[in-house]
Amino acid sequence: SSRVSAIGLYKSFNLYSALKSAGITASSTTTYTPTAVRSAIANKLGVQPIIRCSLSNTKYAISEVWLCVSKSTLKLTQCSTTLLNLHAADCNANLYIPPYPGGTY
Repeated sequence: SSRVSAIGLYKSFNLYSALKSAGITASSTTTYTPTAVRSAIANKLGVQPIIRCSLSNTKYAISEVWLCVSKSTLKLTQCSTTLLNLHAADCNANLYIPPYPGGTY
């Protein structure tokens, strides 16, 4: 079957690996610039991500990473400039990558 689940797509995009390869690791104390996080993901996956943050214990934490996927091919595609610009300010403070609840990546 050619059906692909959202979970299957998610698992094929190893964001923690992309971040780790740029020296960005999960931590509740070390922060990173949004530009560094976006660049690490873009360098590994070849497309610019949209990152979303939330305020947690007086610090900003990454809460979501959006990637655009082609409906016809189910492959990563560059998000439109309009979409990237719309969300450019969603996460513009230094942020941390929360540790994964399971403890491993």
